[in-house]
Amino acid sequence: MSRNKIVKKAFLLLTTILLSKILLSQSQVTIAGYLKGLGTGKKVYLGNKPNGIRPTFVEIFYDSTYSINDSFYFKKQTFDFVSDYSIETELKNGWSTFLVDKGNIFITGYFDTIYRSKIIGSHNENLYRDFYKKIYKPWDTQFFSLMKKLPKGKEVDTTYSKKINDSIITLNNNYRKQIFSFYKQNVKSSPYVAFRVLRMATLENLSDNEVTKYFKMLPTKVQNSPPLDDIKYRLFSYKTNVSIGKKLPNLSFFTPQLTQLKLNDISGKYRLLVFWASWCGPCIAEIPELDSLEKMYSSIGLKIYPINIDNEKSVWENSLSKYTFNCTHLSQLTGNKSPIFKYFAFSSIPTAILLDSDNKILLYGADIKKYFDLIEKLSQNK
Repeated sequence: MSRNKIVKKAFLLLTTILLSKILLSQSQVTIAGYLKGLGTGKKVYLGNKPNGIRPTFVEIFYDSTYSINDSFYFKKQTFDFVSDYSIETELKNGWSTFLVDKGNIFITGYFDTIYRSKIIGSHNENLYRDFYKKIYKPWDTQFFSLMKKLPKGKEVDTTYSKKINDSIITLNNNYRKQIFSFYKQNVKSSPYVAFRVLRMATLENLSDNEVTKYFKMLPTKVQNSPPLDDIKYRLFSYKTNVSIGKKLPNLSFFTPQLTQLKLNDISGKYRLLVFWASWCGPCIAEIPELDSLEKMYSSIGLKIYPINIDNEKSVWENSLSKYTFNCTHLSQLTGNKSPIFKYFAFSSIPTAILLDSDNKILLYGADIKKYFDLIEKLSQNK
């Protein structure tokens, strides 16, 4: 055999191996279903909706198809990772969520109660539902039952209150133990489901070192999958980007009149950026106070900029229409897909960040009182 033929065969073999690895690393999934009463000619969408959304959430549709005699079928989908997917119809009667798996997924139910649909064929979905039914739901039921028993009003029996609070603490500790046990049992066979469960009411209470420990248990492919991007950012980049003395990039925003403003364009010796959303009760309670606070500290050059993180202009405007403001309001109008949402890794709102005139961080992620303690101190040193 000539040298050229040997090289060509070796190249073809290598190419075949590489293509096989690529195909094996992806999931070929057929998604179909039957929704009784849907009829014929109704559009069915494949999207990214999780169990619940708010105006911050940006919906994405990956594909669509039409129903025939209550049935629907999507062309074969290729997924590089396990994540949350959903189907909904043009009838806007809710949606059904599921976790993809290799093979065939069949969704069955009724068109008017689509959210109660049964998902057949996904090991990941079955595992998650099993956790939800056996661990999460019993905890949730007991937790809210105990919360209702807590005394209210002026006449509080402290002995009885302590007993209920102790029961809540015991319940929550047992729940966390069950979550960690589930995680360790399934982190190799169903890693995304395991991490999804770990996130439920536990991640926010774990130190970065603990989260890193659990994150590193995951297979490399899962660590590098998009659903875990926010965790990777918080663990490995967040502290570098958001720390005292760090200068923020020249972020871009819109005013309610859709005038574009960059961070370098906004005025103020000190700028307090306050992040909020229309669905956040504490935010709505705080926003009307900002005008008077800005006026109180205007002598030292403080300017307050409420920054909305909803994704629809109408939702933002409707919230603002209830009040009269002098503050300059800003938004990127792209919800959880906006650069600021990722950059500041929001775990809760309202939250604020105090900048100097060079956009360097003076304070971030603190209790609101600490901001004004610092502002008071700055005004005294003027």
